[in-house]
Amino acid sequence: MDLKQIAPADLRLFGLTVRDSESNYFCTPVGTTAWYWTGVDGIHYGTIAGFGEMVFVICPMNEPGRYVFPVAENRTDFFRLLLACDDEAALSQAPLWSERQFHDFLAEYAPNPVRRATLAQFQQKYALTPMEAPYAYMKHLRDSFDYRQLQFSEDFEEWAPAEPRVPTPPPWSVVFHSDFFNAPQSLQPGIALDIQKSFCWGEVQWHIPAVYLCQEGLVVDICGQLSEEDTFALQFASDQTVNRPDALGPFHPAQLHLRLCAHCNGQTLRPCESSSRLWVPGADSEDFESRWVLEHYDLNPERAWRLERHCFRWLSDAPEAMQELSLTFDAAPVQIPGKTFVVSAASEKVRLTHPYSKKKYTLTVDEIVPDTLSRPFPEDGMEYPSCYTRMIYRISPALPDNAFFIRDTAPSDPVRPKSLPAGRMFLPESREAVAIALIGGADGPTVCAVGVPTAPDGQPNAVASSLRFAPPHRIAWQIVFLETPHVPETIALIP
Repeated sequence: MDLKQIAPADLRLFGLTVRDSESNYFCTPVGTTAWYWTGVDGIHYGTIAGFGEMVFVICPMNEPGRYVFPVAENRTDFFRLLLACDDEAALSQAPLWSERQFHDFLAEYAPNPVRRATLAQFQQKYALTPMEAPYAYMKHLRDSFDYRQLQFSEDFEEWAPAEPRVPTPPPWSVVFHSDFFNAPQSLQPGIALDIQKSFCWGEVQWHIPAVYLCQEGLVVDICGQLSEEDTFALQFASDQTVNRPDALGPFHPAQLHLRLCAHCNGQTLRPCESSSRLWVPGADSEDFESRWVLEHYDLNPERAWRLERHCFRWLSDAPEAMQELSLTFDAAPVQIPGKTFVVSAASEKVRLTHPYSKKKYTLTVDEIVPDTLSRPFPEDGMEYPSCYTRMIYRISPALPDNAFFIRDTAPSDPVRPKSLPAGRMFLPESREAVAIALIGGADGPTVCAVGVPTAPDGQPNAVASSLRFAPPHRIAWQIVFLETPHVPETIALIP
């Protein structure tokens, strides 16, 4: 049977329709004959004059450089791919996915028994078999195609953003400063030592291309290449106009906060300053400095990278020779927000569940009372909030202090003038008062001492709410779990 005459009802089985009108999208190549449409985001399939029976997908809503891809060598292979993938969506999205993401999609949307029977009828009706290894087939076709042969109309130049003009990078000079390119010119450049050390830690492929011996200390450049899956996730998050690292969960490699120690000639050097950049291909065309770092170290710009510079000050004079050098990689604990709850009296219990491990805990309130901060405030004409609520509690089974903390979800009241000047109708821009730090399972400075009674059946914990001008009547507390994402590891660089 002629596959050009497939019934419209059979096309709808795969999310496709037929249109009489021609495609006039800015990114539709010259010479395109559009066959099938999806009805979503202008996506359409067809052939292009000069490329024989090859089937292309045109996606006007994709980012620049990803509008057009070859899908199949011919129409027969196109429908075999549809049979293997069950729907058009897998074909149009495959160029943006890794193989794992592709197969995860197929598994998540696997056809039910009724649909499988319908697909079997289509297969028998048109004498087709599903394509073996559909992702590998399409990837080979895309990788071997010369996209420079495609021609576009004048509208393409008008609507498609041009490639940004990248400024000429400044001369590469590394001084004892965490910034890659904006360091003070008064500092003396360091001596570069070629390292070229690669290793995997924390699901990231790290590369240390060089270290620099400066008069003040040691400078280490560390470049972490993220996987294809993580690169795609960052690009997708950026497309959704959200804060891209925060939208990916607390354990995503983009969230990793490195804590390093350098071991040089038998001495341990602790970092004094550092900086980190996140390069996401296609997400920020104006990030010229990250691009310059990638170019200097000859790194693949099509993958996402963590670009970090860490400075370690010498304990005494700079060593005359670098006989031994290693780095200990560690990561700061990851904060995992848990349940928000409200309590008002002693003996109340709250059931808590770890969001990831699903382990259950019980919080029991020993005491919850209003209190006032008794400490002098600055005499600057401003009034500072001093009321807070103190809560003493236990958690069972017990958690170590460094495994969690509890916080008031509301901020402190902002400071305010003690009195408004004559004729003044509006307050100046206010600033938030310093919140009381958590006591028991918390980081940061303590600004309020909370007494904790001795408890016979377990170690109590105490927490103080944010500061208010009036005693708070209702406080929404939240437990935050702390997880160490990776085991520390020491990497030898020299020898």
